[in-house]
Amino acid sequence: MISPLVGAPFLEISIENPFNGKIYPEDGKVLAVIDTGYEGFLMLPEDVFKLLRFDELDLEERRLLLPNGNFITSRGAYGIVRVGDFKCEGFIETSKVDELILGVEFLSNFRITLDYCIKRLEIYKC
Repeated sequence: MISPLVGAPFLEISIENPFNGKIYPEDGKVLAVIDTGYEGFLMLPEDVFKLLRFDELDLEERRLLLPNGNFITSRGAYGIVRVGDFKCEGFIETSKVDELILGVEFLSNFRITLDYCIKRLEIYKC
């Protein structure tokens, strides 16, 4: 899959709660920022997490260290992320964030090339 780069790298994804079949967004894709400083799989804003009804599951809590040295608590469950024709399962969590964030755990499933000269991102399944 090839995407144009404009500023920070992002991918168009959809998210699925495999326990109830809820998909976000219901039609189409949503943009998620790629953040190599985030070691997790996918971090969602609380409203998106609730739309997928992950909050109704038995959630695991984690304590995350931020770059500024502060800690935050997240909670989450396992879910599915689709990007292009690819599907990956991983721990989807929420905390007080404003955007969808894909982390290193998600990226470990792919070979990604960022070419800022021609403003292009290429992603291939490992």
